[in-house]
Amino acid sequence: MQKVIDTYSFLTYLEKDKGSDVICSAFEEAFVSKKKILITVIHWGEIYYFCAQKYGKSRAARIMKKISMLPIKLIKVDQPLAQESAQLRVKYHLSPSVCLAAALTKIYKAQLFTGDVEFKILEKLIRIQWIT
Repeated sequence: MQKVIDTYSFLTYLEKDKGSDVICSAFEEAFVSKKKILITVIHWGEIYYFCAQKYGKSRAARIMKKISMLPIKLIKVDQPLAQESAQLRVKYHLSPSVCLAAALTKIYKAQLFTGDVEFKILEKLIRIQWIT
């Protein structure tokens, strides 16, 4: 099954917080299976922002270069993905980032790895692998 990772779980992995072992295992499985984990370019940008704010631009650039070595596939936000995200936002009143990750998961019939409790309301709509 295709996997999706959101900003929350990626930052958990980078910070080695509780749940990072679940993400590490997902990356290991992706390396072996050669099936990359999906993440939107918007979420990638959020990760860069977090790293730049916490460590500075220079270190953030080095971190992002290392991230590019991971088995991830950046997904551009096209019209169908944006529309699905907007529809979820209208119906559930969730943050744009959460709706985007949920829309990506729904469109790809994938499993979302997250620890963000904001997704709880979507458990019957998409497959969620809780990391914590």
